[in-house]
Amino acid sequence: MSERIRSKGASMTYYGDGTDYEYLSPDMRDIPVQWKREINIGWLDRHFDFPTGEPLPELAEALRWLVSTRAVNRTRGCHPCYFCKTADVEIPNAAIPGKTVYLGMAEIRVGAAEGVAYAAPTLISHYVEEHGYLPPLAFQEAAVAEYRELAGNAGAL
Repeated sequence: MSERIRSKGASMTYYGDGTDYEYLSPDMRDIPVQWKREINIGWLDRHFDFPTGEPLPELAEALRWLVSTRAVNRTRGCHPCYFCKTADVEIPNAAIPGKTVYLGMAEIRVGAAEGVAYAAPTLISHYVEEHGYLPPLAFQEAAVAEYRELAGNAGAL
Protein backbone atom coordinates (compact mmCIF):
# COMPACT_ATOMS: atom_id res chain seq x y z
CA MET A 1 0.00 0.00 0.00
CA SER A 2 1.31 3.43 -0.92
CA GLU A 3 1.94 6.23 1.49
CA ARG A 4 -1.14 8.21 0.52
CA ILE A 5 -2.09 11.17 2.59
CA ARG A 6 -4.70 13.79 1.94
CA SER A 7 -3.41 16.96 3.53
CA LYS A 8 -5.77 19.18 5.44
CA GLY A 9 -6.63 22.12 3.23
CA ALA A 10 -5.09 20.59 0.12
CA SER A 11 -6.90 19.09 -2.84
CA MET A 12 -4.03 17.05 -4.22
CA THR A 13 -3.06 13.75 -2.68
CA TYR A 14 0.54 13.35 -1.53
CA TYR A 15 2.43 10.20 -2.45
CA GLY A 16 5.97 9.54 -1.27
CA ASP A 17 8.59 9.01 -3.96
CA GLY A 18 9.02 5.33 -4.71
CA THR A 19 5.55 4.25 -3.56
CA ASP A 20 3.16 2.35 -5.80
CA TYR A 21 0.94 4.47 -8.07
CA GLU A 22 -2.75 4.39 -7.24
CA TYR A 23 -4.05 7.90 -7.99
CA LEU A 24 -6.33 6.91 -10.89
CA SER A 25 -7.88 3.46 -11.10
CA PRO A 26 -7.44 1.64 -14.44
CA ASP A 27 -11.01 2.44 -15.52
CA MET A 28 -10.41 6.19 -15.07
CA ARG A 29 -7.29 6.40 -17.25
CA ASP A 30 -7.08 7.54 -20.84
CA ILE A 31 -4.42 4.93 -21.61
CA PRO A 32 -4.41 1.22 -20.82
CA VAL A 33 -2.14 0.06 -18.03
CA GLN A 34 1.03 -1.04 -19.83
CA TRP A 35 3.32 -1.80 -16.92
CA LYS A 36 3.48 -4.40 -14.17
CA ARG A 37 4.30 -1.64 -11.71
CA GLU A 38 4.05 2.15 -11.68
CA ILE A 39 6.13 4.09 -9.15
CA ASN A 40 5.20 7.54 -7.82
CA ILE A 41 7.65 10.39 -8.27
CA GLY A 42 6.98 14.07 -7.62
CA TRP A 43 3.54 13.97 -6.01
CA LEU A 44 4.42 16.81 -3.64
CA ASP A 45 2.41 18.69 -1.05
CA ARG A 46 3.29 21.81 0.92
CA HIS A 47 2.80 19.96 4.22
CA PHE A 48 5.67 17.54 3.52
CA ASP A 49 9.37 18.18 3.07
CA PHE A 50 10.93 17.08 -0.19
CA PRO A 51 14.55 16.66 -1.31
CA THR A 52 16.15 19.64 -2.99
CA GLY A 53 19.40 20.05 -4.83
CA GLU A 54 21.07 20.22 -8.20
CA PRO A 55 19.56 17.80 -10.73
CA LEU A 56 21.23 16.33 -13.80
CA PRO A 57 21.97 19.15 -16.26
CA GLU A 58 19.41 17.97 -18.85
CA LEU A 59 16.57 17.18 -16.45
CA ALA A 60 14.65 20.45 -16.74
CA GLU A 61 14.66 20.29 -20.54
CA ALA A 62 13.79 16.58 -20.44
CA LEU A 63 10.77 17.23 -18.23
CA ARG A 64 9.63 20.13 -20.45
CA TRP A 65 9.72 17.76 -23.45
CA LEU A 66 7.96 14.96 -21.63
CA VAL A 67 5.11 17.13 -20.31
CA SER A 68 4.80 18.77 -23.74
CA THR A 69 4.65 15.54 -25.72
CA ARG A 70 3.82 12.63 -23.43
CA ALA A 71 1.08 13.80 -21.05
CA VAL A 72 -1.46 11.10 -20.18
CA ASN A 73 -4.45 10.70 -17.87
CA ARG A 74 -5.73 14.23 -18.36
CA THR A 75 -8.30 15.32 -15.82
CA ARG A 76 -10.98 18.01 -15.95
CA GLY A 77 -9.64 19.90 -12.97
CA CYS A 78 -6.33 21.67 -12.63
CA HIS A 79 -4.14 21.49 -9.54
CA PRO A 80 -2.43 24.76 -8.70
CA CYS A 81 1.07 24.92 -7.30
CA TYR A 82 0.55 24.95 -3.55
CA PHE A 83 4.09 26.16 -2.92
CA CYS A 84 3.91 29.45 -4.82
CA LYS A 85 0.09 29.59 -4.88
CA THR A 86 0.01 29.88 -8.66
CA ALA A 87 -3.40 28.86 -9.96
CA ASP A 88 -2.48 28.32 -13.61
CA VAL A 89 1.03 26.98 -14.02
CA GLU A 90 2.15 27.07 -17.62
CA ILE A 91 5.40 26.59 -19.50
CA PRO A 92 6.39 27.06 -23.14
CA ASN A 93 5.70 23.96 -25.21
CA ALA A 94 9.09 22.35 -25.84
CA ALA A 95 7.94 20.68 -29.05
CA ILE A 96 5.79 23.44 -30.62
CA PRO A 97 7.31 26.93 -30.50
CA GLY A 98 4.84 29.66 -29.55
CA LYS A 99 2.46 27.27 -27.79
CA THR A 100 1.90 26.81 -24.06
CA VAL A 101 1.47 23.72 -21.89
CA TYR A 102 -0.64 23.99 -18.76
CA LEU A 103 0.57 21.85 -15.87
CA GLY A 104 -1.42 20.25 -13.07
CA MET A 105 -4.04 18.42 -15.08
CA ALA A 106 -2.20 15.37 -16.40
CA GLU A 107 0.63 12.94 -15.72
CA ILE A 108 3.68 11.57 -17.46
CA ARG A 109 5.12 8.07 -17.53
CA VAL A 110 8.85 7.45 -17.77
CA GLY A 111 10.04 3.95 -18.49
CA ALA A 112 12.28 2.39 -15.85
CA ALA A 113 13.23 -1.28 -15.64
CA GLU A 114 11.42 -3.82 -17.75
CA GLY A 115 7.72 -3.68 -16.92
CA VAL A 116 8.13 -0.68 -14.60
CA ALA A 117 7.35 2.99 -15.17
CA TYR A 118 7.62 6.11 -13.07
CA ALA A 119 4.34 8.03 -12.72
CA ALA A 120 4.58 11.77 -12.11
CA PRO A 121 2.19 14.71 -12.28
CA THR A 122 3.03 17.21 -15.00
CA LEU A 123 3.68 19.74 -12.23
CA ILE A 124 6.99 17.92 -11.65
CA SER A 125 8.53 20.15 -14.32
CA HIS A 126 7.58 23.26 -12.32
CA TYR A 127 8.63 21.70 -9.01
CA VAL A 128 12.13 20.97 -10.35
CA GLU A 129 12.67 24.33 -12.03
CA GLU A 130 10.96 26.67 -9.58
CA HIS A 131 11.15 24.95 -6.19
CA GLY A 132 14.40 22.99 -6.42
CA TYR A 133 12.75 19.57 -6.07
CA LEU A 134 15.35 16.84 -6.60
CA PRO A 135 13.76 13.60 -7.83
CA PRO A 136 15.57 10.31 -7.21
CA LEU A 137 18.60 9.85 -9.46
CA ALA A 138 17.15 6.75 -11.14
CA PHE A 139 14.14 8.78 -12.27
CA GLN A 140 16.37 11.62 -13.49
CA GLU A 141 18.49 9.21 -15.55
CA ALA A 142 15.42 7.52 -17.03
CA ALA A 143 13.77 10.87 -17.89
CA VAL A 144 16.92 12.21 -19.56
CA ALA A 145 17.38 8.97 -21.54
CA GLU A 146 13.75 9.06 -22.72
CA TYR A 147 14.13 12.75 -23.64
CA ARG A 148 17.25 12.05 -25.68
CA GLU A 149 15.42 9.34 -27.60
CA LEU A 150 12.25 11.39 -28.07
CA ALA A 151 13.94 14.67 -29.01
CA GLY A 152 16.51 12.87 -31.15
CA ASN A 153 13.74 11.16 -33.13
CA ALA A 154 12.09 14.56 -33.59
CA GLY A 155 15.36 16.00 -34.89
CA ALA A 156 15.52 18.47 -32.00
CA LEU A 157 18.90 17.40 -30.62
